Amino acid sequence: MKTAGLLLPFLVPILWGLGGYFGGRLTQKSTNLFEGHLYITLGFIAWSILILVATGFKAVSNWQWHPVGMALGASYALGGLVFILAIFFSGSATKVVALSALYPAVTALLFFLFHGEALTLKKVIAVLLAIIVGWLSV
Repeated sequence: MKTAGLLLPFLVPILWGLGGYFGGRLTQKSTNLFEGHLYITLGFIAWSILILVATGFKAVSNWQWHPVGMALGASYALGGLVFILAIFFSGSATKVVALSALYPAVTALLFFLFHGEALTLKKVIAVLLAIIVGWLSV
């Protein structure tokens, strides 16, 4: 389990990078403003069904509506929609991807403010460098 915990974080930017690339390509080639968002939604639905079937529907055996879960779903759905719209209207996938890659700074700040997670000097410098790189690419 420890190896997966070390390797999986490296897979996230690769997969999201692929998603950003394909989303940008689709948005640039499509005349339908919401087509990219619909494909993202279909992908989430397909993976959700696969996970449910693979786990014997255990994930929903004790289902309870949870406000944090709803916020998670809403933020990902809205974020995906805004991402596609930003590429469509800006005409530059590179700029949108660079700025959207700053989301870890928002996450770190929220965990610091609301959950008391420590912000070490190393983390602050990393976030500041990410912000600088994001703005330089615009």
